[in-house]
Amino acid sequence: MLSLAQLMKRSQEKLQELSRDIQELSVRVYALEEENANLRRELALSCYNSEQVNNSAAGDREDVGIGLKNLITIYDRGFHICNLSFGLERSNDCLFCQALLQKSGAEQKNT
Repeated sequence: MLSLAQLMKRSQEKLQELSRDIQELSVRVYALEEENANLRRELALSCYNSEQVNNSAAGDREDVGIGLKNLITIYDRGFHICNLSFGLERSNDCLFCQALLQKSGAEQKNT
């Protein structure tokens, strides 16, 4: 049977090991969050650039509505365009994204 001091020493060692593991996980999580944010920006830029190439190839030089077209393209490719989850994959329709598209479409019709 272990003495109380030995049990306490083992517990402290386990706690220190857990603390090191948590610190390592925190560093990894931070790195993954940074990478995820960069990938979201690249995805948005890529979708925007590919839409611009398609528009210029088709001879569509209208500046009005290009942003809306890009948002629709991103949304149709299965990604959120709402400010709550921009760039995340959608598993189904998002009311926030749809509201944004409807609002943008109504504003475009009024201009």
